[in-house]
Amino acid sequence: MTIKKIISAILSSGIQYLDIRSIGGGYSGGENQNNQSSEKERYYELLLSNLPGMAYRCRNDYQWTMEFVSKGCYDLTGYNASDLIDNRKAAFNDLILDEYRDDLWEKWQSLLKERKFFEGEYQIRTASGEIKWVWEKGCGVFDDNDNLLALEGFITDITEKKQSAFAKIKVEETHRELQKNLYGIVESIDQCIILIDLHQNVLIANSKSSKVFYANFNFHIELNMKLDFSGLDVIFPEFSKSYKKCLQKQSSVVCRYCHPLTNGSEIWLKWEFNPVLDDGTAHAVCININDISHNQTINNEISRDRALLRVVLDNIPIAVYAKDTDGRKILTNKHDLMHMNAMNETDVLGKTDADFYDVENSRLFMEDDRKVIEEGISLMHREEIRLQPDGSERIILTSKVPLHDADNQIIGLVGIGQDVTETRNINLALEQSEASFHKLVDSAPFAVSIYTFEGVLLYANARSLKMYQCSIEDVMEKQVATKFWVTPDLRIQWVEQLKKDGMVTDFEMHMQNFAGTRKYWVLTSGAVLHYKNQKVIFASHHDVTDKNETLDRLMKSENLLKELNYSKDRFFSIIAHDLKSPFNAILGFSELLFHEYEEFSDEERKRYIKNIFEASDNTFRLIQNLLDWSRLQLDHIHIEHDRLDLSVYVNDAILLHRHLADSKSIRLISDVPFNTIVVGDENIVKTILRNLISNAIKFSHPGSSVFIQAKPDNNADRVIVSVKDDGIGMTSEEISALFRIDMKVLKIGTRDEKGTGLGLLLCHDFIKRLNGEIWVESVDGKGSTFSFFLPSR
Repeated sequence: MTIKKIISAILSSGIQYLDIRSIGGGYSGGENQNNQSSEKERYYELLLSNLPGMAYRCRNDYQWTMEFVSKGCYDLTGYNASDLIDNRKAAFNDLILDEYRDDLWEKWQSLLKERKFFEGEYQIRTASGEIKWVWEKGCGVFDDNDNLLALEGFITDITEKKQSAFAKIKVEETHRELQKNLYGIVESIDQCIILIDLHQNVLIANSKSSKVFYANFNFHIELNMKLDFSGLDVIFPEFSKSYKKCLQKQSSVVCRYCHPLTNGSEIWLKWEFNPVLDDGTAHAVCININDISHNQTINNEISRDRALLRVVLDNIPIAVYAKDTDGRKILTNKHDLMHMNAMNETDVLGKTDADFYDVENSRLFMEDDRKVIEEGISLMHREEIRLQPDGSERIILTSKVPLHDADNQIIGLVGIGQDVTETRNINLALEQSEASFHKLVDSAPFAVSIYTFEGVLLYANARSLKMYQCSIEDVMEKQVATKFWVTPDLRIQWVEQLKKDGMVTDFEMHMQNFAGTRKYWVLTSGAVLHYKNQKVIFASHHDVTDKNETLDRLMKSENLLKELNYSKDRFFSIIAHDLKSPFNAILGFSELLFHEYEEFSDEERKRYIKNIFEASDNTFRLIQNLLDWSRLQLDHIHIEHDRLDLSVYVNDAILLHRHLADSKSIRLISDVPFNTIVVGDENIVKTILRNLISNAIKFSHPGSSVFIQAKPDNNADRVIVSVKDDGIGMTSEEISALFRIDMKVLKIGTRDEKGTGLGLLLCHDFIKRLNGEIWVESVDGKGSTFSFFLPSR
């Protein structure tokens, strides 16, 4: 029998007895016997040196003092055989982990009394500190008088076998948890989700689908049922057509329809058909159905607001226009069309100044446009000469400013132009004849006043007196600047600009009547003229209070719509990218393990399993935050204000994150005294603590600590809670971007963990709902402290 077969037989049947005394023992029967003994000794030495483990003979003491060990000792323990003999450098009992020592001793002693074999598994720590699982089988050696002489046996490494068993259990548990989470995710999504295969069988259908279809269309959708396309085509005329188109093109198909309901009303639904691809081939179709009736209402309101804005633009007495980066008109109003001698928008939009003006003027105008767009500068109050069809000239006072997009990139310019030809003519008439001046000004369709630079009123036409709600005797030759101007500093600024430029147009001021009972916004234009042998300010006023209030409402409405639209885009971006990516990781690594399991080493398998676990854990946390955040934005969360013991919820949060912290050897330390009472909602407080502690662990260095503290602020009847880490910290720019939906902070954790920032935004909104406040103190590279307070009463 070969050595390999001998070793195989030993390992498969177990070692029954190895008489180590025969190795090295001698005979006294002559040279032939000596030769036989030497040959036998070499045979045993060869056998023992090739065993995949360590054969031994030891004393029956608590240290298991070795008298003999085979050469396999070094591969198994990291110690040479001479290191263990007589405990010269280490006793074998020192290698055994603490939790096994007493049990092994008691089991050996019990079996020795019964003259039985010992067999067992336990863990040892090698000379390099590595932990190994070992299997041991041995027995006692007795003399003819039944006295115990020693213990003999065999120990081998079974670490690989144990780890494979553990890994298999973990993979099975992870698979079950992923399947459970998948169904939970689909069920928790607040929209209809239906997954059908190529044979029209329903694979997944959440309860929302069944309720919506039955309540609105009297149509059942159930799991494992076969869909009746003819019945669905009655509800949605192009259902089967969209389904087939999705499979044929292997891409998404989106449709929006207004559906009549059984109660006589109607509903707007958005149908999305998405192919489920595997190796580039569609195997199923996922149908998402969203109620977009509210969005349709918002779109109608936007259209109404745009129409209102158009009315305002076309009725203000100045030209307003916008151009793209190539100088083409993209917006115009009635007065701008008049300046360009055009009849309607179609004659202007998409064209440049070269289409309307002579070569020299168009060159000057376009050079100004280039400065605004390329250099980002504003050109204010530039005079432009416009030649009319009858050969006359018009003086247009033009201002141009850059137009920026949401990313602060210049995408064009906005310009306003006011025809000041009449104003110039008025100034000329004033210089020629004061009488003509009074006649002209008194007939002007807007308020006109003449002031000294110190604010003494020298003249006011009828419309001015009507606006001031006073008589000429009340104000003539009197210092009234501080009476009419609500903000005197703004008038001083206006006067200084007049002194510098000689003319100021469209300067918006906040003014009031003579009695101070009515305040209004006035668009003022002024010029420095000579009147009665002195320099004065000639001012015209247009009451724009109603216009400003309208524009302010429009601006607020537009900003709100932009914010809502951005929040929606952000939300869908997270779902489309940050939720998809971890599932790709889970599916990818699990597929590798399934198909090529035997090709990988244990270390590679463990790494893939760890990746699957971390992706699953991160996905679960992201989904929790997405659901909480979406419910909060839709105002579907009812806030309770109960008395809560904060210490209980901090301890629960620590237990929840224990495995995550242990994976990075991070200590979670609570300094929250028992009976620390706050007023808030139980689920919201749990969510806040969960996100802040998870965030601290993500950015903490392995081996560090995270501290959770709480202390009362008795002066303000509140409790201040802090979560502190000694991790990577943040820069001031990163801090300023926190708690904002319109800015995304891409910060990578100490083990390349990624995040969306939604957790902190969720904490910010929740704490606000609880009448609290959150803030952060951080130094780049030295850690962060997130603090918030909650009321204690």
